[in-house]
Amino acid sequence: MPMQDHITLKRKDALCYAVAASCRGALRTYYDLSIEGKGIIKDLHGQGFILLPNHQSNLDIPFESVALLEADSRLGFYLMKGSLPKFYEFLGGISQDRMKEVNRKAGDDPELRNHLLRNAARQRERFFSETVPYLIDEDEAVVIHPQATRTYQMAAPMSRRNLQKILEAQKVHEARTGRKIPLVPLEITYENKYRPDSRVSMRFGEPIAVASDEVSKLEEHLKKENRFFE
Repeated sequence: MPMQDHITLKRKDALCYAVAASCRGALRTYYDLSIEGKGIIKDLHGQGFILLPNHQSNLDIPFESVALLEADSRLGFYLMKGSLPKFYEFLGGISQDRMKEVNRKAGDDPELRNHLLRNAARQRERFFSETVPYLIDEDEAVVIHPQATRTYQMAAPMSRRNLQKILEAQKVHEARTGRKIPLVPLEITYENKYRPDSRVSMRFGEPIAVASDEVSKLEEHLKKENRFFE
């Protein structure tokens, strides 16, 4: 895909399709997987959108890639924590350091910690103000987990700050194009991720487009569409 000079993306599409197809074979062999609402993604063919799944497991992204592939042969870009292997950037990952990564890198050096915190803040700001709007302009699917942390088989609060950042990205996109970003909930439910043939259910929810200052409206819609969001 074309890139602006200040945005570096490493995704290799041929590799991504091969890996997603392999994941589909492996996950459908090991688990009893069902995916509802594929038509919702099909209806967004040729449009950029943000997918908002609950976050329960390190298996979430492989399952999300399978769901996008089966729904409309789509690839995604994924916001990922900075401690994950850089190889994942070739599969659509966009690395962002979180507090844990900053503390691990800084150790007992407060000066280094402050420096890394400033860099992480700038990195996050550019992701939402530049990278996300650019990807939506390019009709890509961007996957962001609204919850602040991973919670297996439990509901957890969404980060209001994450939702506000998503709507800040929309504000930039809307200023350029006059269009809002479709925001699509995705509910992922694991019966038992450790057991073969256990059920994994995925359900795309109703997309919503809200004004850039309607974070509460977005929050309520996501809670209605996904029982794991609080």
